Amino acid sequence: MHEEEEEEEEEEEEGERDRKGGQIVINVHLSRSGETLSLLLLTLSELCFFFFPSLFYDVIERGRLFLVAECCSGRPRQQRSTAPPRGLVQTDSPNFLCSSLPQHWRCNKTLPRTFTVVALCNDVPDGVVVAVMAGNDDNCSAELRNATATMKQGHAHFNDLRFIGRSGRGKSFTLSINVLTSPPQIATVHRAIKVTVDGQRLPRR
Repeated sequence: MHEEEEEEEEEEEEGERDRKGGQIVINVHLSRSGETLSLLLLTLSELCFFFFPSLFYDVIERGRLFLVAECCSGRPRQQRSTAPPRGLVQTDSPNFLCSSLPQHWRCNKTLPRTFTVVALCNDVPDGVVVAVMAGNDDNCSAELRNATATMKQGHAHFNDLRFIGRSGRGKSFTLSINVLTSPPQIATVHRAIKVTVDGQRLPRR
């Protein structure tokens, strides 16, 4: 009787060892299969790089350009909107933004806010002179005051920019922003501001 119980216990122990051994074997096979897969992927990537290097260089270049564009724009990476930040308007150049101007203003009057030009890329070093010009069909080169500034950390602030020349009745100035890099860069804002002697007046009753 005791011998039969001992034999049953031995069979149970052998079965338990077999199950554990099976699990060990499966785990070993899985770990080896993972290593094999990693080696296979590495080998395939090396072969692709050897036979199609232009593909890898193209991917790297696209990634570099994307990162440069993101860093230059100054926007958070989560933001997908292409609209300029509040208070700034897009020029016809993708590299520059500028402050929004009043729709109608009086000549020789201080603007409600400092006019600022913002460079979106890092190819404009500090110290570069930025000049603003204004004109239209009636007045091709309007007189301005304090129309030059220097770029610093991607921003050029114009201290007390004033429009002396008038745009004419019912007409607006086109603003030309000249960034004196080498070669120079020009950004334009069409119908930027209307300048008259009296500025905006209340409509007649």
